[in-house]
Amino acid sequence: PNHAKVATQLYLTPDGTPPQADAPKRPLLVAVGGAEGGNPWAGPRAQAMRNRFLADGYAVLAIGYFGLPDTPAKLDRIALEGVRNAILETAKNPAIDARCIAMMGGSKGAELTLLLASRTPEIKAVAAVVPGNAVFVGHTDEFDTSSFSENGVELPYVPMTEEAVPALMAG
Repeated sequence: PNHAKVATQLYLTPDGTPPQADAPKRPLLVAVGGAEGGNPWAGPRAQAMRNRFLADGYAVLAIGYFGLPDTPAKLDRIALEGVRNAILETAKNPAIDARCIAMMGGSKGAELTLLLASRTPEIKAVAAVVPGNAVFVGHTDEFDTSSFSENGVELPYVPMTEEAVPALMAG
């Protein structure tokens, strides 16, 4: 299906105006959400944090990797190459310093961040908030697939049964 499809939004300045042609290139901060899906870093709740990074001289690339139109409906075998390609393509923007790419995410987004950073030498820094130390099961009705894949192959994952879901949701 569309496991490699992502939705992106690039922010270069706090007010949305293009940077001046002679402005220094900006380091790229890639921000991904977690199991909530969508693209939370592109939403109004993240605007103050985005603007803080922008004011500090970063460009912010918000990536939604499931739960949006033209992306996978569920957190199920998300293709690392789709996210990686979006990052590397954005790094070609003349306003971006492609030598300075950092990535951050929380929870499932931290899992994705660590996976990509360990496989993508262009990502030079990571902020993983509440990461796991393994790939976990995808969020499907059957709980029988990995959350992530690479080049069409599911990554090994920690299995979970449906019986464990109420305990996880109660936290």
